[in-house]
Amino acid sequence: VKKYEPACYLDLISAEHVNRQLLCWLKAWDLSVFGVESKAVQSRVRQAEDATSEGDQKPKQQQYQQRPEGEITIAQMDYKDGRRPHYRIVLLSGPPGLGKTTMAHLLARHAGYQIVETNASDDRNPSAMRERLEAVVSSQASLNAN
Repeated sequence: VKKYEPACYLDLISAEHVNRQLLCWLKAWDLSVFGVESKAVQSRVRQAEDATSEGDQKPKQQQYQQRPEGEITIAQMDYKDGRRPHYRIVLLSGPPGLGKTTMAHLLARHAGYQIVETNASDDRNPSAMRERLEAVVSSQASLNAN
């Protein structure tokens, strides 16, 4: 129901660390997709440069709450060519009704992407899926619409 659908990032009720992790991963693609590097990636690069120039200095005292166990931060992500994530796909899994699709749509819009959704049951073979993807990617109207 659209009436109760979350309208912005703060409306998401899924786990905050999951929301933040996915948004950071999306924003890490800014340079490759939009030609502008996200502030988070710029910060990560600066931190890495500072760490190598500082040598063996001890890390600063953490003044904020610690991250949940196993959470990967933008600074810990594996980057290819130093500027974009090594992994080009993300898998959201869980039981029905958890909010995976809603979260993906909202975070993609928040990061500046156009959403094109396709149902796997509609395209059962690779060639049909390829045709659908090529039609969407080559369509200037869908890429430039806002």
